[in-house]
Amino acid sequence: MSTWAVIRSWPRRLLGRQRSVLLDPAANRHLVYEGKPVWWARWTWALVGMDLFLVSSMAEVTWNHWTHLETSEPDAKQKNYVLRPAWQRFCLAAGQFGAGLALAVTLVRLRGKAIRKLYIIPPKDSSLSASEVPKHSQVLIQTPVQSSSSCIKTTLAQCELSPGRDLSEVIMRLRGNDSEFWMEMHGAKIRGKEMPLEKANGALWEAFTGKKAISLSGWISGPILQ
Repeated sequence: MSTWAVIRSWPRRLLGRQRSVLLDPAANRHLVYEGKPVWWARWTWALVGMDLFLVSSMAEVTWNHWTHLETSEPDAKQKNYVLRPAWQRFCLAAGQFGAGLALAVTLVRLRGKAIRKLYIIPPKDSSLSASEVPKHSQVLIQTPVQSSSSCIKTTLAQCELSPGRDLSEVIMRLRGNDSEFWMEMHGAKIRGKEMPLEKANGALWEAFTGKKAISLSGWISGPILQ
């Protein structure tokens, strides 16, 4: 990879962006999961704007108004406050802005991990029964980062499914890289139907494996299909 290509890919790597491809409209027939991401994933840009405004204001106050008591005339009746040395003000202001920028980048990265739609498309030449899910089935992922006509593409064999903190969350990891996504199960639709949490979790597991989940508490993080 050339130096220019590395430089061009740096913003995408920093923000944790995955390469997107165009979504075939025919994929709608294979929609497995549709859910609403958590509130902060939907309002990320508003939160980022508020964050940057706040830290910019803090940095401005630090640079222009951070003072200390002048002690050159200890007997003076009127106290005199002067600006602190420039290096002190710069270091604190830079630290404040850097912390705010790090928070903004973290929010944007996490926004791209909240799945809003997921499709599982079996191979066209698959001869397996309807109860079996071919490991080479395509998995198409849409997060708030992708538009309605784009998606992240992988295969079922690359996916690892595991429970989240409770039944309201399911974690999906892609093998071979550090990508981790999660699905919010509250109010989610599995194959177009809204279900209670436990039933929705079971239906999602069945959609990925072709097998019914015997016990959701027994889920183990690992490959879905070998």
